[in-house]
Amino acid sequence: NYSQIIYIADVAGEMLSTAMSAFEERDAEMAREMAHKDALIDQECRSILRGLIGYMMEGNSDLAVVMQVGLVTRSVERIGDHAKNISEYVLYMIKGRSARNYCTI
Repeated sequence: NYSQIIYIADVAGEMLSTAMSAFEERDAEMAREMAHKDALIDQECRSILRGLIGYMMEGNSDLAVVMQVGLVTRSVERIGDHAKNISEYVLYMIKGRSARNYCTI
């Protein structure tokens, strides 16, 4: 469903913007928000990929389209991952120790 991809792309874009603002403002609280949004994107991506598998199992044979939609979905998910990584680095800059523990709280 293309609307799901647009939704996760919007969330990923917000994440990237927030991560960059957190970096610019050295705002730890803003950076901490990323883990929850990243989990949301991951969940939606799994849903999209399950839908694509179901589409193919129904006998729809347009493999090229399914592959491209899957690749777009995965690429958008990676944008969210990168935004989360940026926020972890921001937390490291602020706290002076590994930020992975902060982003999962």
